[in-house]
Amino acid sequence: MTVPVPLSRAPARTNTTQTTPAAPAKSPAAVRGKAIKRERTAAKNAMVVTLGLLVYTGTVLAGGRRHSSDLTRKVHLGAGIALMGAAYWHATLYGPNANRSGTARPAREDTP
Repeated sequence: MTVPVPLSRAPARTNTTQTTPAAPAKSPAAVRGKAIKRERTAAKNAMVVTLGLLVYTGTVLAGGRRHSSDLTRKVHLGAGIALMGAAYWHATLYGPNANRSGTARPAREDTP
């Protein structure tokens, strides 16, 4: 004897013959463009953080001997060096012939 199962408790039927279409493959240029954009954003964020730290420690050092310490001087020096590194990183991401959109500009012709 079988017991009837209410419709709400019946197991869901799945159709295994249908497949979902695969996502279109991204071109390598599109993937590289996104990676460059993320890296440029990271470089800009690094510059913002190090500049902020440099300004803060400079303000503390300008307050006089009472407020400054040897640690503050070392952090200030480290922040300055880190800012130079972040600026160099940022500059290398754009290259010498790049415009704001990230594509290379045509070479300039020198006029006499």
